[in-house]
Amino acid sequence: MKTAIEELSDQLPSEAQWWIKELSPVARIEIDRLLREVGPANFATHWREHKADLDALQRSFDIRL
Repeated sequence: MKTAIEELSDQLPSEAQWWIKELSPVARIEIDRLLREVGPANFATHWREHKADLDALQRSFDIRL
């Protein structure tokens, strides 16, 4: 079974595709869940907000997810 990222990546802006490719496996799992939940159109529109949320979470734990 393909992940939501694999199924929908061609529908995302190239900047979002690059960001997702650079994520750790743990963070990719969370983004995959979020992408399935909100859908590609919503994610494509708001991916920078999702990135900011993930970055803030990583800083709060002082780790790289």
